[in-house]
Amino acid sequence: MSPSPSEVTSKYLVTGASGFLGSWIVHQLLEAGHFVRGTARGAKVDGLKHAFQQYHRFEVATISDISQDDITGTLKDIEFIIHTAAPLPGRADLDTALKVTVNGSLNVLKHAAAANIQNIVVTGSIGSFPTSGPFNPGTFNNITLDGARAAKSDPWLTYFVSKANAEKAILRFSQMYPYLNITIISPGHLFGPFAPGFEKLLVTQPDYGNMSTNGYIAAMMDANNTLWPPSAGIVDVRDAARAHINALSAPPAPRKRFLLVTPENCSWRDAIDFIYEERPHLRDRLCNSNSAPKHRSLATVADHKRVENALSMSLDSYITWKQTVLDSVDAITAIEEVWASKGFVFSVPTNGPTAML
Repeated sequence: MSPSPSEVTSKYLVTGASGFLGSWIVHQLLEAGHFVRGTARGAKVDGLKHAFQQYHRFEVATISDISQDDITGTLKDIEFIIHTAAPLPGRADLDTALKVTVNGSLNVLKHAAAANIQNIVVTGSIGSFPTSGPFNPGTFNNITLDGARAAKSDPWLTYFVSKANAEKAILRFSQMYPYLNITIISPGHLFGPFAPGFEKLLVTQPDYGNMSTNGYIAAMMDANNTLWPPSAGIVDVRDAARAHINALSAPPAPRKRFLLVTPENCSWRDAIDFIYEERPHLRDRLCNSNSAPKHRSLATVADHKRVENALSMSLDSYITWKQTVLDSVDAITAIEEVWASKGFVFSVPTNGPTAML
């Protein structure tokens, strides 16, 4: 019988532990008293060790190429896996994105099956679904590989098609191995503060790109901003982390793929107004709220009841959009203050839709 994730002695592997979402998952698990082995590569290994050095139940494992590395040793004594690692938009060409996202997920799942690790959660994306829905377990965007190659100047298409192909492959794998309890959490665009300790990875040099999707919040603090996410589907990164962890306790079921967005109607115009009213010292930096796009809200079309039943995410448990925005702004400006104290010269990038990613 698989152990319960509620046990203090539970041992987790979190891939992509140095990322915006991965670091919050690590933080929440460690705060709950669990053992966590986080994966990273390159310079991020030392940074990750430093970020969570206060926790004696945390260790870092290096995975150089998640699409093909033998991770048998990395899974030693692990009971639960949360796989978040994947290249962000603009960080990889189509072939590389497919290799890391699709083959990387399958490599983790195959090693999990061989190690008899039955409870696994994989991070998907809102972009894997059709833009206007429906947002069902079996619906996907209609972006083709040829279409993504033809539009190689649009990194979002590369990201969305790689995520959709990965999620399809994961669902096929779960049908082949029905004894595995595999869940895909496909969150909207993630915003919110950085996990405690994560800021240590951001203050060494001024780089808004390391802020992940929070870069869009930073962009709003540029009066001439033209950078906006491609949809209004959002969720607080802390809620997304909670959903990943809760999913490990969800009972087995076919096609466990969930769109995760806040149940609140959100808009970028509201976000700018929140900052204007609650952070008056930033008013001179803000772009005009009328310049924000009017994206269709996904709050009423997402299946929140299904998410609540499977992941224990009640509608009143989500962090409000206002709190998410303000916490994001406070985290970003705190990092900017550290950059300034070090004598760095910096400005919010303006050179493309994924300049911040």
